[in-house]
Amino acid sequence: MQFIQRWKRQLRKGWTELKDSQPGKRFQDAYHRQKQADKGRSAAARWLRPILALLSFAIGVVLAFIPGPAVVFFALTATLLATQSLRVARALDRTEVWLRAQRVKLRKKLRARHA
Repeated sequence: MQFIQRWKRQLRKGWTELKDSQPGKRFQDAYHRQKQADKGRSAAARWLRPILALLSFAIGVVLAFIPGPAVVFFALTATLLATQSLRVARALDRTEVWLRAQRVKLRKKLRARHA
């Protein structure tokens, strides 16, 4: 039971750190935090994230063909992979910044139409 409680605390802490990080750097920050945290861990513990990412991706693929929250599982997969790969983390940071810019442009267009 203590393991589950500790895991939940770590999950909440990780989510809060990711959410509070600066857009355009949040996934790279998560990558560096994870590398620091992995220094004292066993090889089995370090392999857990890529295995979870693969499982999450498989669930997302299945849910893509039936009604369900496939996007959530694909986002989880990307986030888990970003903690393992600086290249993936950088790509997600660039994508986030681009999506935020597109959202601003779309809002401006919608406001102009309704004005």
